[in-house]
Amino acid sequence: MSRLHVFTLMILFVTLMAAPVMSQETLTAKAAMAVTSRIADLEVRQDIERNIELGNISSMEELNALLENVTLLDSSLVTEDDQMPVAERLNDLARRTRLLLEGYRSCENLRNEDLKDELHNLCSKHTALGYGGARKYMYSYVDVIDGRIEGVYTGKFFAPQSAGSNEREGTRGFMNCEHTWPQSFFNKQEPQRSDIWHLYPTDSDANGRRSSYPFGVVVGTPKWQEGGSKLGNGANGKTVFEPRDCHKGNVARSLFYFSVAYNDPIDALQEATLRKWHTQDPVDDNERERANRIEKKQKNRNPFIDHPEYVERINNF
Repeated sequence: MSRLHVFTLMILFVTLMAAPVMSQETLTAKAAMAVTSRIADLEVRQDIERNIELGNISSMEELNALLENVTLLDSSLVTEDDQMPVAERLNDLARRTRLLLEGYRSCENLRNEDLKDELHNLCSKHTALGYGGARKYMYSYVDVIDGRIEGVYTGKFFAPQSAGSNEREGTRGFMNCEHTWPQSFFNKQEPQRSDIWHLYPTDSDANGRRSSYPFGVVVGTPKWQEGGSKLGNGANGKTVFEPRDCHKGNVARSLFYFSVAYNDPIDALQEATLRKWHTQDPVDDNERERANRIEKKQKNRNPFIDHPEYVERINNF
């Protein structure tokens, strides 16, 4: 890591902590490209682009405040080949920034059923990929980190080519696609079946163990457990599936999304547990990054990732 990169990270932290109010002048692809393309250090440039993508830098005021304190290298070192991918990425980032800043304005003063109705309008307008297309996109991009895929329930890693082929889907020892909201509950209908906001790569054995059991907290000795996930009896004596701690909030936000997107209710007992998990396992950078990847293809977002506080403004899913 270069000293310039270390210095940039330090300045980025100080700038973001010091910025009191977001400027109304939002990022545009042209303006952001004009600034960031002058940074010849690829690692520095990518770091800034990533912070734009994550929403840490969401206005020209914030971007300029950061770059005023960074020594830019000779712009002649940036080639045309470097600039083209950057331009394409920044165009996508600018569109996403506009969505994050403006897309939820209609929800500002809404609560309960009114908020659910508005979120339904936002969530339901997406590009349906079909089940095959959704899995292909997941296994080739959305869930590929450092050349491998991690099963969300057990933490097992798999090579992308071992995940979800038609021949191996559901075969023990391979990945398959977990529908957090079970397919049997909506008769495998589209677009629910291919909506990536509730789809995750899972170890096929763990996926089979979960089956269509509701989520909950296992009490007593589990019937099965691996990697932090458990299958066993809940407090009411009925079988529940409890995912490992680092995926509990993701499960909650996926089900909240599905509920408002498709007007499907969540039973009261499960909802109470999901609300706790949403708080205990808050949104992190990995979840935001995955959300950005999904949005590129599906053209919609999960509002409970972008605005976790919406959960508290809805009294009943």
